[in-house]
Amino acid sequence: MGTDGEGDGGEAKKQASYKNPNVERFLGWWRTPSDRFAGLIAAFTLCLFVATCGLWRATTDLVEDAKASGRAWLGPINAGIDPLADGKPLKIVIAYNNTGKEPAQASWFVLPIIYPKEKWNDGTAFKEVGINRDNCLKYSRLDGVLNLAFPTSGFTSYQLTYDASIKPEPPTEHDPKLLTADAPMLAGDNIVVLMACMTYRTLGAIHHTSFCYWYRNKVIPPNNLAFCTNGQGAD
Repeated sequence: MGTDGEGDGGEAKKQASYKNPNVERFLGWWRTPSDRFAGLIAAFTLCLFVATCGLWRATTDLVEDAKASGRAWLGPINAGIDPLADGKPLKIVIAYNNTGKEPAQASWFVLPIIYPKEKWNDGTAFKEVGINRDNCLKYSRLDGVLNLAFPTSGFTSYQLTYDASIKPEPPTEHDPKLLTADAPMLAGDNIVVLMACMTYRTLGAIHHTSFCYWYRNKVIPPNNLAFCTNGQGAD
């Protein structure tokens, strides 16, 4: 019988040696009713906290969506250029609209650039247009003459004009170069690029629309200029 007792004790020690002491310490609270109750309350509170955070994030997203759907959104529709003639100042008219639900105070500046076809094809124009877009989206104020753009519908729109025959008054830091047509432009060897940056205020916040059109004589229809592959951006 002594041998059996020693055997039973040895077996108990052997089983105990298989238990992980760290796990035992961690789960020991479950054996005490008061600790178990407190643990369940803590777990419930944690779940409630996580659910509250999720609800807060969902509510915040709904508020932001409501603001976005109710604000002004300004963007271009189309652009056309007057027929070119040697020595004639360039004139480009851009149609834009406000597809939002609020009016917006807007200002803009345009940056016309003439690129030889070599720089157009080697990526120089693509890179510079991207830099101009990034600068536009960082602009933090409204400059010059402010225009009020009400929400548009149907076929109604507004116009933004670059006319090289008119010098802007009063002058600003963003006055465009006054460009005229020349022989390389008429031959289609030079490409006309027009970057535009619109800055507008809606619901108390400043927003931007950057866009870029290009024209190559004898290639692009003058009444429907092409969007650049770079330079488009909005926030």
